[in-house]
Amino acid sequence: MAFENELKKSDVRRLTARHFRRLGANLLSTPRLSRLSAPSLAHAVEYHPSIEKISLLQKNGRGVVSVLSHLSNWEIASIVAPKILKPPIGAIYQRIGNRGIDAHVRRVRERFGVKMLERRSGITEALKILRNGGVVGILADQNTGDSGIWSPFFRRLTSTSPLPGLLASRTGAALIPVTIKTIGWARWSIEAGDTLEPASDHHSTAAVLNQVIEQQIRKAPEDWFWVHNRWRIPLSNFLLTSARRGVVLPPGCKASDLKPFHILVRSPNWLGDAVMSIPTVQALRAGRPDARVTIATPEHLRELWEIAPGVDETIVLPRRASLSKAAQLIRKALPADVAVLLPNSLRSALEARGAGIRYLVGYRGHFRAWVLSKVIPPWRQDHPPPHQIDRYLRIAEKCGAAVEFGIGVSGVKDGSAPFFKEQEFPTIAICPGAEYGSAKRWPVERFAEAALAVSDRHSCRWGVVGLAGESNLAEEIVKRLRSAGLDAENLCGKTTLKNLIDFLRKCRALLTNDTGTMHLATFVGTPVVAVFGPTEPAFSAPRGAGHKVLHHRVPCAPCFLRTCPLDHRCMNAVSATEAAAGLIAVIENQS
Repeated sequence: MAFENELKKSDVRRLTARHFRRLGANLLSTPRLSRLSAPSLAHAVEYHPSIEKISLLQKNGRGVVSVLSHLSNWEIASIVAPKILKPPIGAIYQRIGNRGIDAHVRRVRERFGVKMLERRSGITEALKILRNGGVVGILADQNTGDSGIWSPFFRRLTSTSPLPGLLASRTGAALIPVTIKTIGWARWSIEAGDTLEPASDHHSTAAVLNQVIEQQIRKAPEDWFWVHNRWRIPLSNFLLTSARRGVVLPPGCKASDLKPFHILVRSPNWLGDAVMSIPTVQALRAGRPDARVTIATPEHLRELWEIAPGVDETIVLPRRASLSKAAQLIRKALPADVAVLLPNSLRSALEARGAGIRYLVGYRGHFRAWVLSKVIPPWRQDHPPPHQIDRYLRIAEKCGAAVEFGIGVSGVKDGSAPFFKEQEFPTIAICPGAEYGSAKRWPVERFAEAALAVSDRHSCRWGVVGLAGESNLAEEIVKRLRSAGLDAENLCGKTTLKNLIDFLRKCRALLTNDTGTMHLATFVGTPVVAVFGPTEPAFSAPRGAGHKVLHHRVPCAPCFLRTCPLDHRCMNAVSATEAAAGLIAVIENQS
């Protein structure tokens, strides 16, 4: 992660081997170091002349914040500091989860006169030490989770403690990076870097210190404690819009300079659901400055995601691809940091896990909670049933994005606007089918009746769209319109998804059932008149100004059945006159 695009894989492997040898040697040396006599310790540890600047600052009554990192045998600092520096001396530390190890480390460090200050409760004591001209050491290269600021480390954002800058700015103490280097087997050197003047904003100081520590590591990369997960993804929020301390870039660094944080989004399988998930994808993309979003999509939705805003690239999953094949395609395409699973299926989770993605986010779904890293909580029972757009947006919100509920879906990547308003004889689209099932289909003859009624008032062309299997429905409508002398065309099965998107952008309006085409029209900015029956408009109605939903409550609806076992009363309750009036109102509102 650190040396991506800088070192060959073979060089990284050799560096890793050197690191573990060095780590093992330092581990074996530490127990012996704590028992060495002063002459033996002087032979093992060299003091660079730069260390004198700390003593000089102390003589002048100024405290020093010594910024350390996990370089080489960093435990030497607590052993030698009391021998060469004036007390009081303290060290901020983070409690280790294992109580036995924590007690041992604390006992060893305090044996030589360093006062250990637990991070959560020792800040007051640290301020007191610094105001008395003492020294406080801080290991500043650890991941600090939600409490830290986010700044680049090897050009990759990570959580960083603002504590060194905070202590220095509050007490007027000097801020000095200190490096421990390995100069031979069981021999080390301690060196002080240039004094840093803390910025008025201690967050900016933390970002600069990150760069200083990075340069220290680059000089001896085998010496750093690489087994610490410096770039750990927080289990709470991996998006940083709502981070407590925000993102801070050091001077001269731009967002484009950062290494990308790869977010894989598994697309829904239905066209309508995919369109309704676009605001969520945009929120994920805007959630952090280094975000790069890749969509893993079924083949039939590829053209939608290629024009959707917020998408950087797509991975196409063939229709009949096996689970292992889908995982292989994802793994080959990119090393994703996070996978956001929009479908509720167990398969989508296993695809991502099989691709080697560790951090998976999604709703509990179908028996898959065990494989998810972050389970999105359901809405409270007293909350109104959410629209599908909001249901997807909740995933982004719970991952730390700033979202706005209640919004619609609109806009394509190139930003061009529909131009139908200038046409003398605009086209109106009709979508009489419904891939979900016949229960969602309004009677074909009523589509024709509504079109005829609209044509009595407005001159227009008619285009009937849908799947190839719905061509017979379209043909019946087209015949009725042509027999009345109207310009009508059957486009079912004759358009790719991209063709359909382009066609809908040129249309004045769309008369449709509750279908994916309905959502596609809202996405490209075409007003919709939609007939609802067995489904619930509160869940999936087109959102935004200019749309109209035709729906009558009946006792058996919403049933969400694919075929109606009764008399289709929910759809039959909507008349052609209502639909024609709705279309006319939509058209005339555009004038």
